[in-house]
Amino acid sequence: PEISPFNQQVKCNGKLVAAANGTAKVSAVIPGLVEKIQCVNGQNISRGQILFSISGNELIEIQRDYSETASQLKRLKSEYERSKELYSQKVATEKEFILAESEYKAINARHSALKMKISLMGLDPKQIEEGNFSNSYPIKAPISGQITRIDAAIGQYTDLQDYLAEITDNKQLSLKIDVFENDVRYLRKGQAVLFNLLDDTVTYSATLETIGNTVDNETKTSACYARLDLAQSSFINNSFVNVLITTESDSVQTVPSEAIIKTEFGSYLLKLVKEDSENYYFEKTMVAAGRLNNDFTEITGVPITGKILWKGAYNLNVE
Repeated sequence: PEISPFNQQVKCNGKLVAAANGTAKVSAVIPGLVEKIQCVNGQNISRGQILFSISGNELIEIQRDYSETASQLKRLKSEYERSKELYSQKVATEKEFILAESEYKAINARHSALKMKISLMGLDPKQIEEGNFSNSYPIKAPISGQITRIDAAIGQYTDLQDYLAEITDNKQLSLKIDVFENDVRYLRKGQAVLFNLLDDTVTYSATLETIGNTVDNETKTSACYARLDLAQSSFINNSFVNVLITTESDSVQTVPSEAIIKTEFGSYLLKLVKEDSENYYFEKTMVAAGRLNNDFTEITGVPITGKILWKGAYNLNVE
């Protein structure tokens, strides 16, 4: 018998899912018409890359409003500063000063809000102030990744709540594991997780990060999540996987399961007593069999010493 690592594992199913920061849905900043589509499904894109161009009356109106507000701001700022100076010299009344101040602050707030919206659209506020309007604005990718869905067509009207595209970064996938409620009690944060894609023998590793505290009434499972130890570019979002979670690991005395002879009176090993030029001589030794781990069985109780028959025990006539 050997002293070897012995892992107690929970078997479950799971799938690879995009992390919270690894997926994005793209929509318009202001309503408009889709003028140009500059991406395709499955394309790898970088953050900041232009995906769509949007045009329409709303775009023209917001540029006009900003340009007019910028002009009004200059005038009201001048009047406010003049009124402030006159009020400090007791020439202007307090009412005149408060009126000038309130008008200036109101138009300044509107100017700042429009400027932020213009900047969000990727347009240059300076150019618009000078009357150089754009007939479209670009929609850029908020993250790097792969285009997994496009819901847009040339000439389509898009509103703020409409999604034009979806981006997934496969380098930021995590492992969602569905664990049966009876097995959840064995789980602890930081436990080692092994998984493989369906119909694939390659094993990958992850680390358990969160343990679900709610059981789904239909599947009787709780959703747990694990962090992949090494991201793979070949992984695909929503791929189903087989999962093994190591809940306990220790070193115990083990023998191959096929070395154990099970009878109605108990479990036995065949221990080598002696040998000569023609024969091996064995004796039955009763053992207490414990946990199973792949093709090995734990031997509990008194340690077994000496040599035992590892293979072919069932081919011998044991009396």
